Amino acid sequence: MPTKAKKQKKAKEPGKTEKTDAFLFGFAASFNDSTVYFTDLQQLPVCLEEKTHFLRERANYSGQLKSFLQVLGEAHPTCVVVCDKDRKKAVRKFEKMKKKYTEKGNYIVKTLGENAFRFQSIAVD
Repeated sequence: MPTKAKKQKKAKEPGKTEKTDAFLFGFAASFNDSTVYFTDLQQLPVCLEEKTHFLRERANYSGQLKSFLQVLGEAHPTCVVVCDKDRKKAVRKFEKMKKKYTEKGNYIVKTLGENAFRFQSIAVD
């Protein structure tokens, strides 16, 4: 009796991208330390997926922040990059996230100004 061949799932191809200016900031924390880091809100030319508005190459942007913090002596920071095309929405996300960590009082919140850290735009084909 012949066996049915399993259908192979195709790897999901990235959607169409849109090159635009967006506002982004980075956040980093370590599970071994009570210090958290925020970058300033920065305007940067980026590529966003058209349907979802996800930041393309977001792992590379968070990798930039992680590398910078490792040079400062942070062993294993977990980094996140938050992005939005609309400045007001990006500011709201930034303030909401920062408020979460400043109000608890259990964290040492450090801000990385643009003079200290600046994201580098990543070109996507």
